[in-house]
Amino acid sequence: MSILTNKLKKVFRFKWFRIALLGFLCFITPFISAKYSPALILDPREVVIDDRLLDAIIQIESSNNPKAHNRFTGARGLTQITPIAWRDLRRHHADKYNKLNYLRDIFKPAVAREAGKDYLQILATYLKAKGMPITYHNLLTAYVWGPDNLYKLGIKKLPKNGRNYVAKVMGLLDA
Repeated sequence: MSILTNKLKKVFRFKWFRIALLGFLCFITPFISAKYSPALILDPREVVIDDRLLDAIIQIESSNNPKAHNRFTGARGLTQITPIAWRDLRRHHADKYNKLNYLRDIFKPAVAREAGKDYLQILATYLKAKGMPITYHNLLTAYVWGPDNLYKLGIKKLPKNGRNYVAKVMGLLDA
């Protein structure tokens, strides 16, 4: 047994081995998470945002009111897209969102739904790039708290109002 332990210690000294192991772990994490995570798993290779998820977000965010406006955060429309999220949408989907005016067009239900769906796809891409599993739970946490907070602080540091938000949306999905 000690011979095997010594050989493993020698192999771990090589940087290439540690890098290969890290790459392998990042690759299999979504598949391991699918087995053990209580949340629904989305396929990280082809992220398709489910309409049920979008409908649940709209219900919690704006109670289906297309004119909803949060004066504290500046979020507007059905999906409560913030000016910062709109900036990300314009950067990632310039052909679609550079033609639109945030203050006017976000109140149109079709634009708000499309923006919400596109923003969730941006978040899923971010999570995938950071090696995080793409679950509904992680997507909702990134949506309400920001992807950088989720990545840097972890899901356990999510404030109570964020946990409540995720629970409400997940409750609507389960219903």
